[in-house]
Amino acid sequence: MLEFMRRFASSVVGKILGALLLVGLAGVVALVGLDFGSVGAVALLEVCVVAVGYALGPLILSRRLADQPALGVVAASLLLTMLV
Repeated sequence: MLEFMRRFASSVVGKILGALLLVGLAGVVALVGLDFGSVGAVALLEVCVVAVGYALGPLILSRRLADQPALGVVAASLLLTMLV
């Protein structure tokens, strides 16, 4: 997984999508706002990890798991989500 992320981040598409991810995250911050007084740093970090996971999920599906049956991939991802 780390190798995939390293190669993807070095590609032009990866840089564009990374910038778009930051724009989307900034949009969420603009809509919701940041209130650091009532939110801990751990909770904010967890939200960022979830956002990155949601952004990387479709990329992994389209590049690495395109030849697998869609129902099986979705079922496996839901099972992993349930376990974590």
